[in-house]
Amino acid sequence: MRIIIDLQAAQASNANRGIGRYALALAKGMARNRGEHDIFIVLSAAFPESIAHLRNTFEDILPVENICVWHPIGSPNFMDPANTWSRKGSEILREAFLANLKPDVVLVSSLFEGPGDDAVTSLGLFDKQTFVATVLYDLIPHIYPDIYLQSDVIAAWYNQKLMHLKRANIQLAISESSRSESIQYLATPPEHVVNISAAIDASFEPIAVDHETQQALQKRLGLKGRFVLYTGGIDHRKNIEGLIRAFALLPAEDRRQLQLAIVCSISDDNRSRLGNLVHQSGLHADAVVFTGFVSDEDLLVLYNLCELFVFPSWHEGFGLPALEAMACGKAVIASNCSSLPEVVGRADALFDPHDDQAIADKIALVLNDHGFRSELEHHGLMQARKFSWDASALAALKAIADQWSKLRPKSEGLALTQPRPKLAYVSPLPPERSGISDYSAELLPALAQYYDIDVVVEQDSISTPWINQHCTPRNANWLREHAGEYERVLYHFGNSHFHQHMFDLIEEVPGVIVLHDFFLSGIISYLTRSGQAPFAWDDALYESHGYKALAERHAPEVNWADIVGKYPCNLPVLQSAYGVIVHSEHSRQLADAWYGESASQNWAVIPLLRTPPKTLSTDTRQTVRAQLGYRDDQFIVCSFGFIASTKLSHKIVEAWLNSPLAQDDRCVLVFVGATDNSEYSNAFLSQIKRSKAKAQIVITGWASNELFHNYLTIADVGVQLRTHSRGETSAAVLDCMNYGLTTIVNAHGSMADLPKDAVWMLDDNFENQQLTEALKTLFDSEVKRTVLGKRAMDILHNKHDPGKCAMEYHRIIESFYAKQKLGIQPILKAIAQMDGDFIPTKLAASAIDKSMASCLDLPQILLDVTELIEDQKKSSDIGHETLIATLVAGDFKCRIEPIYLKDQTFHYARNFTLQEMNLNFVSLPDHPINIRAGDHYIGKSSNRKQVAIREIKNTGAAVDFIENLWLVDTSLQITNLLRNLDKDKDRSLKTN
Repeated sequence: MRIIIDLQAAQASNANRGIGRYALALAKGMARNRGEHDIFIVLSAAFPESIAHLRNTFEDILPVENICVWHPIGSPNFMDPANTWSRKGSEILREAFLANLKPDVVLVSSLFEGPGDDAVTSLGLFDKQTFVATVLYDLIPHIYPDIYLQSDVIAAWYNQKLMHLKRANIQLAISESSRSESIQYLATPPEHVVNISAAIDASFEPIAVDHETQQALQKRLGLKGRFVLYTGGIDHRKNIEGLIRAFALLPAEDRRQLQLAIVCSISDDNRSRLGNLVHQSGLHADAVVFTGFVSDEDLLVLYNLCELFVFPSWHEGFGLPALEAMACGKAVIASNCSSLPEVVGRADALFDPHDDQAIADKIALVLNDHGFRSELEHHGLMQARKFSWDASALAALKAIADQWSKLRPKSEGLALTQPRPKLAYVSPLPPERSGISDYSAELLPALAQYYDIDVVVEQDSISTPWINQHCTPRNANWLREHAGEYERVLYHFGNSHFHQHMFDLIEEVPGVIVLHDFFLSGIISYLTRSGQAPFAWDDALYESHGYKALAERHAPEVNWADIVGKYPCNLPVLQSAYGVIVHSEHSRQLADAWYGESASQNWAVIPLLRTPPKTLSTDTRQTVRAQLGYRDDQFIVCSFGFIASTKLSHKIVEAWLNSPLAQDDRCVLVFVGATDNSEYSNAFLSQIKRSKAKAQIVITGWASNELFHNYLTIADVGVQLRTHSRGETSAAVLDCMNYGLTTIVNAHGSMADLPKDAVWMLDDNFENQQLTEALKTLFDSEVKRTVLGKRAMDILHNKHDPGKCAMEYHRIIESFYAKQKLGIQPILKAIAQMDGDFIPTKLAASAIDKSMASCLDLPQILLDVTELIEDQKKSSDIGHETLIATLVAGDFKCRIEPIYLKDQTFHYARNFTLQEMNLNFVSLPDHPINIRAGDHYIGKSSNRKQVAIREIKNTGAAVDFIENLWLVDTSLQITNLLRNLDKDKDRSLKTN
């Protein structure tokens, strides 16, 4: 299981109290004992001082990337009514943040947080799907409302948390007493609340305290000699008053040279109130010492020095201080209420906390009966060993796993909904000369089983009768204006002008995309070169690939086609998508190669569908051959698609001319596609004209759909080669296989994934002799052609069947939309719909942007150019050269981003950087930086940057200071650092 632990309890106002200590110890225990479970810790940026400490705490237990930080919206403090909007928005954002970590289980370490601080906890307000567990400490305020819920504000806060508690799938009680409370007072089903017990830190143990340490501590705290100890809290149930009164009832000889030490944080009001009680009870002022808060180190010494430990509380969720004292080998006596009997584990060590004399009698017994005290000390050591954080952690993991396995969905299948969801299908359609338009014409009838479909096109007419009869055509503006009418939107993106209207549209109306071509640089560069969108290519190059790509695009005498072929320019489209569907694993590999190892983790592969041909009978084949002017005895080899260098058309001709087939007039080589006026096409045509076998080589020119399929019907062998693939899936290869043709391919791009027993697979960079040999072998062996063709057809008709592909489309689309219910757009919508007049839009947008990371975001190398900007007039050209050299240094798996300090916040230094690169004509905004775990800051240290640097460290980013940065030529030093980070991914995730 993937378990996400919300650890705000170890950050907020309870951090140093029992709840905070329990939450942190349990989380560490679960991380240590996680086994095959994946544990993540989630912290809140509202408590920046605690983040570094907690990261260090888990440094040797969990990978650093498993510590995540989210950002609330403003101040969500419950006590101030002005914060209501921020609190409610933060509750939505927190639940979405947790859900987007893709948990099987979310564990809330303490739900009752936040009345007087900025902790945010809620269950089931926005995310109603995730399995949630929570630790239950006690229900004391609910059981004693007259004491604890007198304030209307606190009562409202507590009752709201109680409502959330009831939504938990399982409660992890810290004692059997707390478990019983939930069953009794909340009517929780017994199977939904499990006692996982508690434990204490291993540092609590018997120690030898030297005389010097003892004297120094006692002098500092006002202790004179022997003392009885209490530690815990001051609130009403702790019964401090009863303990003071009981201490006053001790015989004078027992109190002589004996003090009562009350160790805990204490307000001035409580100190005065309890001091008056000491006086009223007839005690000297120094008989009772209120130490205030002490460190864990001092507390350990106090435990070991005390005569005995008294815990008079009349209600505890567990009572950790009693167990801590027992572990230190001290006699412990406690009240006989709530959880304390199960902690102490000995009836004769208990007393009635409501009877002052009973408390005094038990104290006196332990002080005077040395045998009894020795028994209690020995018992305490044995009893403490029964409790351990490893045991509690394992109990928690088992309870969660057992309940999760009962409640999780038993089936992954998706039922058909009635009525069918309304789908906007955005794609070119026939008669547009696009392979994607033909693909959509095949997919739509099968997909209509699951959706009520409107087709969104920018074309004058649709030539497919079925589409005209069953789908309503709309245009892009209609979709913009009526987006709310569609429950699903599906885009088909390709790298041609047929898709130019989709780039703006998907930003306004997000949806799932089918990426037919991984590279979209062709169409984006066309939009800029044609003047339709002058800045589109620059924007896409920067957003997808950074400054290096921009510099190459605008380099002197650059060949724009080289930049188109080098950079995909698709990141803005991918980031707008709810999910991405591709047709091959090769496209996923390209995504991971360009945008990081996890870039394609949410992508889905659906085979490129192909409708089986209606008939492939011998009679049909003969008839079509006759229509096209071919004899029955001819051996026809076809290559389908445009003649292009990327399809190695010239190598097919060379291999053909070098084979015996070129000397046999029964053999024909047909290129079913058109040439253009390019230099490559002209050279290709000249190559054929010069050959002696030119009469056997046919070029059909542009082939209609009917002509294309006619050649598939009559061919004996197909040859489909590729180089410089851009992530596209060859439809022509699948067409050949669909018709049962033996197909020769090379292991390039997506074709490398084809079944090796269904095609003739050449090496990616094959020698021409290999292709010549393949043609000769297949010409000579009809049996081999038949076996390969039959296998290819069986695979296509099974795996690529339109019905099966449409079913997979439905499953994937619904899966993407189910996850997207908790994405950025729904978050914004939910926040916008909240009650309240004040809507801090910028504040909310900033928190969302900082919290909701994308798996498509490459790690950033943040180069601090603050001093370079401020010292432009004084600095030499060396700083300029260093910056430029760094930005264009190499192809690293990261984004190199210059930044500068402005108003205590780092901003991207885009305008300055573009000016330095002589790219002033490119315009990019200087937004505040988005910093996330895995990023890396490099800059000069400075006192004024401390707050901003701390925020960077808190996210899990690394920090390196180079004091002579920009003053000497450090480009090589920086480049070497980047190269080391690229090799050592873990190094880039550690905070210095």
